[in-house]
Amino acid sequence: MKFMILGHGRSGKDSCAEILRDKAGITFRSSSDAACEKAVFPWLSQIYGYETTAECYADRANHRDAWKRLITAYNTPDKGKLCREILDESDCYVGMRCPEEFAAVRHMFALVIWVDAHKRVPADPTML
Repeated sequence: MKFMILGHGRSGKDSCAEILRDKAGITFRSSSDAACEKAVFPWLSQIYGYETTAECYADRANHRDAWKRLITAYNTPDKGKLCREILDESDCYVGMRCPEEFAAVRHMFALVIWVDAHKRVPADPTML
């Protein structure tokens, strides 16, 4: 059984996944973590001089538009590419911004959880 956790940036998606892991043994990988390794770091390290994927990942909030563009490019023409790669190694995909990518992979999940934090974090314009 596969799960997906969605929500705006900084809404608590990873915290939700950690609770599911601790309570039910569900494995997960953050899409940002996987995307950093596979699609983002190779490009942004050349621009911003990141020496490690951890450094790039830690600075992701400052370059959300670039991350979105690089992930979209990685998933072109196959909108489910990153999702399938994550699901090959875990039960749960955490975080997806693109509605077209979601439409392409929705059928892969038994459950999609939306983490609603609209009262404490602003809407994420990169999710459009």
